[in-house]
Amino acid sequence: MDKPKFSPDKVVEVATVYETYDYDSFKHVKGNRKIDKRHVDKLRKSMDKRLLLTPIIVNVSGYIKDGQHRFEARKALELPIPYIVDGLNGKQILMDVQTYNSSSRNWSLINFIESQCELKNENYMRLYNLLKIYPHFKPITILTLLQNKSECSAVPTGFKEGLFSFPEKEVSRVDNLCSKITELGQYFEYFNDRRFVTAAMLLIRTKGYNHSHFLAKFANNNLSKKSNVYDYWHELVWFYNRYERRHNKVSFQFQSGN
Repeated sequence: MDKPKFSPDKVVEVATVYETYDYDSFKHVKGNRKIDKRHVDKLRKSMDKRLLLTPIIVNVSGYIKDGQHRFEARKALELPIPYIVDGLNGKQILMDVQTYNSSSRNWSLINFIESQCELKNENYMRLYNLLKIYPHFKPITILTLLQNKSECSAVPTGFKEGLFSFPEKEVSRVDNLCSKITELGQYFEYFNDRRFVTAAMLLIRTKGYNHSHFLAKFANNNLSKKSNVYDYWHELVWFYNRYERRHNKVSFQFQSGN
């Protein structure tokens, strides 16, 4: 293959790539994501076939801002570490790490939670403990329930920056909701689908709702997975009021976005 030709006046040096075998010069940032050994193994096997030349990015003290998995893979293969020095030392290093990774969509919601837990942020530690109690529910679902909203969409403002304030007063309500929805799970495999969770929440918080009554009705359901909250809600209402006399039926109203 012919080498690409560039006009010298249009080429600008933006960074210097260094290389070293001194693995001890590099340090992981406290609060960064945990090392995923499976990802490291995948990279290592890939490098066995074709060497990745992408450098890691560090600050002047050697803290890895981006590329900690590539670093571990190259270290395991006893390969030199190509790196770029970016920025000065400072308190913003974790934020820099998150910026690098979130822009490339590498950080999930649980990554941000675990990051803050490692930094001993009590609000996130309380949230993490709640997630451990109900591991079948996604973090965004639990966050939505804590905010008492009926739409699983936006992450709370400031959440990724460590500014989340855990609403302790909502825990008993959320615990009650999660327990009841989990009970429904014995009769419906998609009970942790965020759309189902939202529909079930709307049902459960309605005045006059009786969970034992609904559980008995729902035991023989033939519910299929739905693509939206309203379809789930409509079916659940039908199951609840099925075979009931008019004066015994509960009046459910669909309310979205609250």
